[in-house]
Amino acid sequence: MNHLSKRDIVILVGLLVIYWLVLFLASLVISIYNLYFGLGLMLFILAYLILFSFRQTEQNNQKSFYQNYRQIEELKSLHSLIKVSAPLPSMRGWAISPDFANIIFSLIKETKPAVVVDLGSGVSTLISGYALRQMAVKGKILALDHNEKYVQISQTQVEQHGLSDLAEVVLAPLEEIKINDQPFLWYKFDWSKVNEIDLLIVDGPPQKIKNSRYPALPVLYKYLSSRAVILVDDYCVADTKAMINLWLKEFGDLKLEIINTEKGAAILRKN
Repeated sequence: MNHLSKRDIVILVGLLVIYWLVLFLASLVISIYNLYFGLGLMLFILAYLILFSFRQTEQNNQKSFYQNYRQIEELKSLHSLIKVSAPLPSMRGWAISPDFANIIFSLIKETKPAVVVDLGSGVSTLISGYALRQMAVKGKILALDHNEKYVQISQTQVEQHGLSDLAEVVLAPLEEIKINDQPFLWYKFDWSKVNEIDLLIVDGPPQKIKNSRYPALPVLYKYLSSRAVILVDDYCVADTKAMINLWLKEFGDLKLEIINTEKGAAILRKN
């Protein structure tokens, strides 16, 4: 059974009150026992709703506690792998989670990419920079963001962490493009400047924009290297799953690996 919202509970309580009033009016004509029956039924249902809501809240709290504890473990693991020169930004809310950050580090350690493209700048840009430096990889990171405010924040963070020689944060406003005659909002950027992408991190544009991340492969596929890896965040979101299914149909040489993370992660590799 799904969790009842406050609106659902208010509606149910309202219906019960109406039901009791009907019984009360009926009792004036028929019998006082109907009133007692209606009142008892109402109290029983209210008690059930309160107990059910309490149990659902307890279950949600347990899930939240487990997930937060797991992310603390992932964060400790991340700090054991990376020697940071400044505090890392928060990894809650819209930012990537610590478990996703660990996947980025592991993939860079495995693939040693020369070119990393990070769609949606932030913590992922910093983790990528630290991983490249620690692995002594002569690589570069191109991080795109459509929001000027977040570009400035990311640029400042890159400088604070001493990663300016590895990571470049670029403002790329969203513009309408067409793919198979369908309109999409996508980063305005001259991709011809990018030479063979080895690691593509897809965590932008914002998902509140419908199908905002789908253009990533139709636009960038021709710029991927033969050993390219695509890492996608938010696989738990239905739109992300649908997007990846479309990619798999449209680009037949991709192999999918799903990782159980807080928000869900997907890795696509060229066969």
